[in-house]
Amino acid sequence: GVTSGMAAAIAAARNGASVTILERNDRVGKKLLMTGNGKCNFGNTDLTTQMYYSDDVDFVRESLERFGSKESIRFFQSLGLMVKDKNGYLYPYNMQASSVLDAFRRRLSETGADIRTGCEVTDIAPNCGSKRQFRLHIKESESGVERVGERESQGVAEFWGVNQAVQERRQSFSQIGSSLF
Repeated sequence: GVTSGMAAAIAAARNGASVTILERNDRVGKKLLMTGNGKCNFGNTDLTTQMYYSDDVDFVRESLERFGSKESIRFFQSLGLMVKDKNGYLYPYNMQASSVLDAFRRRLSETGADIRTGCEVTDIAPNCGSKRQFRLHIKESESGVERVGERESQGVAEFWGVNQAVQERRQSFSQIGSSLF
């Protein structure tokens, strides 16, 4: 998702990784403006395992223990947002999604993240079984040309490994009524 991708990029940059965001749209985070009728409900205070359908309840519990409501609030506050709790739902204090997007963009700019818009990733795979390299197939929207790029980076490789494991678990993990971001 939009928010989770930007949050992951910020977290990776905070841990010293060089970050590149490839965004299919003409502006990063554009879809965020449509969330919650423009108010951007980014979480809630009642995160329990009962709110999720999953074959792996331990994964849900462990995830919520590592990053629950309090951590979510702290994260958004670290971006400079004031958080409002309205009936258990978390919003930016001014109830405007644009504030959340502005905070993300500002922090991404501060981290020096390389943001490339108009790029659609059509495929991603480990390069020759390497844990440190992977291959991206990117289609640029303006030219329609598809490029293949390789990148070697410990931080990216580690993130890709984590992301791959999360994607595999996500297949059996549906959320009801809220999100971690």
